[in-house]
Amino acid sequence: NHIGKPQKTQAKVRQIMDELYSNAPDGLSGNEDCGQMSAWYVFSAMGFYPVTPGAGHYEIGTPLLPKATIHLENGKTFQILAPKVSDKNIYIQAVQLNGKPYPYSYIKHEDIMEGGVLEFEMIDTPYDKWAATVKNRPSTEIKDHLISPTPFIAKGNFAFKDSTSVELSSAMPDAAIYYSIGNSGFQQYEKPILIDRGLRLTFYSKLNNTESPRVNTIFRKVDPNIKVKLLQEYAPQYAASGNLAIVDGIRGTRDFRTGTWQGYQTKDFEAIIDLGEEKTFKTISASFLQDQNSWIFMPTFVEYEVSANGQDYRVFDKTTNNLTDKTEEAIIKAFKGTGLTNARYIKIKAKNRGKVPNWHIGAGGGAWLFIDEVIVD
Repeated sequence: NHIGKPQKTQAKVRQIMDELYSNAPDGLSGNEDCGQMSAWYVFSAMGFYPVTPGAGHYEIGTPLLPKATIHLENGKTFQILAPKVSDKNIYIQAVQLNGKPYPYSYIKHEDIMEGGVLEFEMIDTPYDKWAATVKNRPSTEIKDHLISPTPFIAKGNFAFKDSTSVELSSAMPDAAIYYSIGNSGFQQYEKPILIDRGLRLTFYSKLNNTESPRVNTIFRKVDPNIKVKLLQEYAPQYAASGNLAIVDGIRGTRDFRTGTWQGYQTKDFEAIIDLGEEKTFKTISASFLQDQNSWIFMPTFVEYEVSANGQDYRVFDKTTNNLTDKTEEAIIKAFKGTGLTNARYIKIKAKNRGKVPNWHIGAGGGAWLFIDEVIVD
């Protein structure tokens, strides 16, 4: 519709209605999503759909029903007619609104609320003359209540050993970006920011005298002597700050979407931490997240081994999970190993349950294991 090819919209909408919906247990394609899939079908069967909520108009697709009547809350009725619609007659040749030619591939909400009759003339071949010109196409341009989008970090590591170069960007190229380090005043962003110490970076954008919300991000400098070797590959969409995520000092919250958790699907977590030199410690703990509504579960057990030379390991401690899988709320649990020892290397293994349990809606699917911070005391 937006490029003046409504006949292509008509073909695709009708194909979806015919092939992806049926009166059967599998009659919906994918997740019903709180009724949205059904709402799409009901709207589309009448002939239009609110593609962009809030735009004030409905885009015309192709009607499936020869007749439909909407009983409006204001007492009026709006009737949609397509007397010649059939399995073959799926294309629109002309439209009339209240008896007058209607050349637009959308209809305004206010026109529907006034009541009346929208009538479609249907044919069996694509017609490229109706609603093809620019003035008859829908538009989702926002002219009122303009905003300045929140800028984002395009490059840079939240945890680093020596330094990191931070690049800020905005979805709007014309927006000016301002930043502040710690409690210093704001200055306009012009080039990458070199960060070589732990600090708080605050930034926002400004466009047409409108400021975006301000973003606060913490950068942490990790002990350069500590090294982390991951023996399993994490899921790229849940990488957190990479290999250093489990020792970067940034604790994950109960929301796994914040980017601070490192995720593994069906895989165990295994890693070796090199402390840089032999040290004396009495506890090791690793924190994990459980959010079973998102298929994230606690490990069945966590085992810690230690070594002085990185080759000969001995068991430090092993702790099993005693938390039920069926918690509705998201929970963070620290699996703590205790003892007193000297070691330079720590090997951690957290056992993934592998499959989602049978009682779960996702039974048999791959379970997720989310780890964030390892603390050595």
